[in-house]
Formats: sequence, C-alpha cells, structure tokens
Amino acid sequence: MKTWTTAAILVLIPAGLMMHTETGKLVDPFADEHDELGRAVAIGGGRVIAGSQFDDDVGSASGSATIYHRGYSEGVAQMNRVAKVIGSDTSSNDRFGFAVAINDNYALVGAPFGDRNMGRTDVGLAYIFEYYETEPDVIEWSQRRRLTSIDGAADDGFGWAVAMSNTVAVVGAPRADQLGEDTGAVYVFERDGNNWPLSATLFADPAADQALFGSSVAIDGERIVVGAFLDEHMGEQTGAVYVFERVVVDDEPEWMMQQRLTASDGNPFDEFGFAVDISGDLLVVGAPDDDDASDIAGAAYVFEFMGAVKGIGGGWVEQAKLIASDAGIEEEFGSSVGISDGVVLIGKHWDDALGTDAGSAYVFQSVDGIWTEQSRLTASDGAAGDEFAFAVGIDRLQGIVGARFHDSEGENAGAAYFFAPAQLLGDELFDNGFENLD
Repeated sequence: MKTWTTAAILVLIPAGLMMHTETGKLVDPFADEHDELGRAVAIGGGRVIAGSQFDDDVGSASGSATIYHRGYSEGVAQMNRVAKVIGSDTSSNDRFGFAVAINDNYALVGAPFGDRNMGRTDVGLAYIFEYYETEPDVIEWSQRRRLTSIDGAADDGFGWAVAMSNTVAVVGAPRADQLGEDTGAVYVFERDGNNWPLSATLFADPAADQALFGSSVAIDGERIVVGAFLDEHMGEQTGAVYVFERVVVDDEPEWMMQQRLTASDGNPFDEFGFAVDISGDLLVVGAPDDDDASDIAGAAYVFEFMGAVKGIGGGWVEQAKLIASDAGIEEEFGSSVGISDGVVLIGKHWDDALGTDAGSAYVFQSVDGIWTEQSRLTASDGAAGDEFAFAVGIDRLQGIVGARFHDSEGENAGAAYFFAPAQLLGDELFDNGFENLD
C-alpha cells in the first residue's frame, strides 16, 4: 500500500480555518510518454478518476482512465490506484478519457472520436462503469453500458463533455447539427435498474451555428448546466450558458430550459461557458479569454439562484466576477472550474510562476457576502510546461487538479494532485468520503 506524503498548503477562511494539504500525487505507474493522464479529472463520493486520452494500450491514442480511492489509515490520508478502465470496444484514435465524471459507485468516460456508432467517423461514444466488491477487500470497476446518440452523425463529438449523478448521465455532443452547423446537443440518460435509457435531448434556445452547445456540462440534483462558449448572440465567441431543470409536466418528468446566462460585461472572444460547474444554488462559469485584467488573462463568474419574492419570479443572478490576483497575459484563468460547499476552485493552466505554462489553481470563498481569493495552489514538484490545472474538480472541500504534461512517469505522461482538509480526522474524515483502509 502506497502512502502519500504531504506538501503544498492552502488556507481557507473563515470556515474554521480550513487547512488543505497536498495529500497525493496521482500517476499511472504503467504510463507511457504522451499519455496525458490528468487531461480530464473528476472527484465524487470518495473516488477520483483521471483520463489519459493518448494511452496506447489497445491502439494508438485509444485512451484510458484510472480510478483512485482515497482513504485514511493509521493517521495518514492516502490515495490508492484501484482500477484502470478502457471501453470494451475501444480502439485506435478514440481518445477514451477525453472527458470523465464520477459519483459514488458510477463513473462516466467520454470517447468523442469513437467510430462504432453505425460506423460514423468521430460520432463519439461514452461508457458507464460501476464499482462493487466481488468479495471482501476485492474492488472492481466493471463496464455497465456503452452510450450512443441515436441520431448521431459524423464528427458530432458525443462524449466531448460528461457529467453524472447516481441516476443521471449527461453527455455533450458540441458538433451535433440538428439545429444548424455545430450548434450542439446534450443527451440525458437516466438509470432504470441496470439500464441507462435516453430520457431527453437538450438544445440551446436560441441556437447558433458553431456555438458548440455541449462543450461543457455539469449536473447537481435536478439541474443541468450546459456551456456554449462560442455562442455569438452578444458578439463573436462571447459565449453563453444554459440551465435546465427537471420538472413534472402532466405527471411526467421533463428536462426544461430554466434560463440562459451571459456575462454582464461580456465581450467578443471571451468564451464564457468554456467550463461550468454547479453546486446547489450556486454555479460557476469560466471565461478564459476575458481581457479585463490583461490580454486573455481570463475570468470566472459566480451565479446564485434567487427564489421568488412577493410574487416576483426567481432566477439565476450574477453575484461576482472573479479574477486572479496575479493575472497575467495569456494565462487563461477560468479554463477549468469547480464548485462545492460554497468554495470555488479555478484553474489557470498557462500560469508562468513556476516556469512557462507550469500552471496554478485558485480557491475563492464568499466572506461576508464578498467573493475573495483565499489561496493559490501549485504542484509540489511543478515544472515548466506541466499545465497544472488544465482540469480541476472539487467535492466536499477536497480537490483534484490535473497536470496533463507532467513528466515524472515519462514525457507528458501526466499526473494529478489531490488536496484535502488536514483537520478532517477520524469519523469526520470518513463522513467526508474517505474509506477505512486499515
């Protein structure tokens, strides 16, 4: 059993002086050069998944994903690699692991360049895996379903973005053409026993050619958030985000568009909606090409859902625009985002503080109603070109940060870093998604 040592420190206030520590550097010990583990990462329910889109195990650029379980043993928080998953029919150039999601006992992996949906080139595929114990202390992740778009066409990119809960799988196909060239679509699958039938196909309203609706997706409870970062209704590539909610219509549940969101100060080429995440009544949107701080320095926006008051309808309201305190030219702050328990994690993968494009991530929290930068994260062994924070995820105040071009296991083999609150000990730690590894 491998035990991970601690490194970088992050301070969160005022939530009990929440001290975060880098408790794990996650790698694939069997990685090859250019696998890019950490190109996509996700965390949920005590599990972490990291995609390696260029893994060659079943063909050139076929791809894979690695799953880790976090635990607590003899006073030490640690991460353990428990499975490497590959689609049952994955083959060359599928780039399985391009997008990943995980929630408790289910994982979802996108392969947007897969061709096995009626032989259509790059129509895309997605795969659902389930975790179970075959016998005490024997852990397995097994493929349960392969998801496809029933109306998919060549180059749709189904699987470009994915998100999931325990009962819903969301798959973006940003180059789908049902409403126009590359307008995009999002497919929603809902679990029924061991099956995951398609329950809805979502589209932007209004739709726009080449908006790439579905290039980013997120889900929490009864809400789905979809980014269309090249939407041009407010100017070329300004971007937009759509929120859908599951409501009951004529005794049947339906996913209906709740609101279309744009930045209050949006400008052409900001790419608002490049990354999205949602947690309860808060959502965060990345606009990595925003120029307010400097050219392509990037920004992120926090929205809050406000309920109806005195007969006036509620809706999503922009609460804050977040900019890194050390914003610099062409750093793309907001290229990855995550939100959980009122804490926002934002990636800036072209940050140069530890070397050109080494990357960094930032933690923001609302203090007395004002969103404030609390800390800046870097990898304990970060180096130029790593692109730390190309992907991020956060759940129960515990974060995962991908560094797709890290070189410790080989050139561009990739790595991911896990950050956990140091004072979550004993029973409290288990309550926050850790497993007893003793």
